[in-house]
Amino acid sequence: LCGNASQRPSSPSLVACDLRDMFALCCCTEEEGTPVEPVAVAVVGEEGESPAPPATPAKEEEPPKEVPAPPPKEPAAAPQTFYVYDFEIDKGGKACGLKLDFKKSGLSVAGITSGAAIDLYNSSVADPSKQVQVMDWICSVNGATQSQDMLDKLKADEKLQIKMYRDEGVVININKGGGPLGLNLSFQPDSTSLDVGGVVDGAVLAYNNAQTNPDLLVKEEDCIKSVNGLSGDGQKMINKVKAESELTLVILRGPRQRGFSG
Repeated sequence: LCGNASQRPSSPSLVACDLRDMFALCCCTEEEGTPVEPVAVAVVGEEGESPAPPATPAKEEEPPKEVPAPPPKEPAAAPQTFYVYDFEIDKGGKACGLKLDFKKSGLSVAGITSGAAIDLYNSSVADPSKQVQVMDWICSVNGATQSQDMLDKLKADEKLQIKMYRDEGVVININKGGGPLGLNLSFQPDSTSLDVGGVVDGAVLAYNNAQTNPDLLVKEEDCIKSVNGLSGDGQKMINKVKAESELTLVILRGPRQRGFSG
């Protein structure tokens, strides 16, 4: 109540109760008993300012959405260094003029005789990618694909349809670190490259284990074209492999390993 009955005014009125920092409702009535509608009264603060409106409740933040991680990148593929080319020649009564190396990986060119049929063919072709080169492989001769059969046809047939394979090779760097290279190597007396007969414990096996791209592995039947820039002489290349600790090797892979045939 806002006072006792003897102090009530004779006319209807509202009295604001002196309450601080809150809203007050005066519920006084007229003496005759007619009820008066309650009125909300805003209470002024001590400094004469209206109280701040109630703060708007902060919206509940949504948890951050999980962004799926990108898929792992595939290892970069080694650039393709091999291709096949073919040509036709008429020997014209001359020898074919190819020195050949029988390798596990196929029949490889070890040399070209000057003035013979293949040398004359090379002179007539301007595009080097179509000229027969040392360390190319023969895939087929007049339909034959076995090494001995191809050799027989090169000798006997005057007109030849020849399919060749070339691998320009990949370059790898090996540090022996005072240990073995870890390759079983062999070569023929006239070989211009070294043949890999197997990979055993050593620096090359450690190199292989660190690779993710199979095209960069050193494998059985691969050929080493050069050792620290030296090529064309198998014995000198073997000597360099034995003598030097840090090696830069150019590795070739033959047509049989790539799935090529006639």
